Amino acid sequence: MGFWTSQKLTRALEQHPAGLPSLISLPNDTPLGTPISASRVESGVDCNAFTLTIGDEVYISPSESVDRAPGKSILQLKERESFTIPAGQFGFLTTEEIVCVPKNAMAFISIKSTHKFKGLINVSGFHVDPGFHGQLVFSVFNAGPQPITLRRGQDAFLIWFSDLSDSDVSPESERSKKEKRPSRGLDANKLNGIAGEVHSFKGLLARMQEGEKKLQDRLNTIEREQAVIKWASTIIIGIVAGYIGWKIRS
Repeated sequence: MGFWTSQKLTRALEQHPAGLPSLISLPNDTPLGTPISASRVESGVDCNAFTLTIGDEVYISPSESVDRAPGKSILQLKERESFTIPAGQFGFLTTEEIVCVPKNAMAFISIKSTHKFKGLINVSGFHVDPGFHGQLVFSVFNAGPQPITLRRGQDAFLIWFSDLSDSDVSPESERSKKEKRPSRGLDANKLNGIAGEVHSFKGLLARMQEGEKKLQDRLNTIEREQAVIKWASTIIIGIVAGYIGWKIRS
């Protein structure tokens, strides 16, 4: 038992059992998917982890800085198409790859430190159940001060595998085994919790500054109006005083 070494991970990635899904594969029209190439195995193994990339479906919680047409909540990305997660907003990101966790193992997942240092946090959990088969969905939050731009196919996630003492036969694992096709894409029901705008500190600061500007503009307008009234009053008083003085003299 224990975490897989890079050697064991590489051997598992290179195995393609007939009629069974590979440990990591790419989606296609069949339940088994397309096994990844040898070059992808070599480039993807990072110490004893494997690097996963951003897939074709993402969802970003709406904000004032995101102009999104109705019906476009879930973004369908083309190859290498980019998207932005504004500061203080949530997102759901799918992996390009399909993961098939063996029944006698479980997996642990994380975001690459390159994105963590920018403020991107994984808030969806850190493990994958034995027997899971499908694309992973990461729920993330941009806790940084600036928007984070990512693109489809970009290295973004890491996955580690660890052996169990025996094959898991829990009801959830058995249910995954009976499913013929891997889970794909985003589940719309999971989006309901973040469907509304999340009021970030940056957004609230912008609104406060906007309100302060409007107030200052209003004060400036009042001051100008008072100056005009004062100027007009002075002229009127001067005319009245001159008229009274003329009447007295005459």
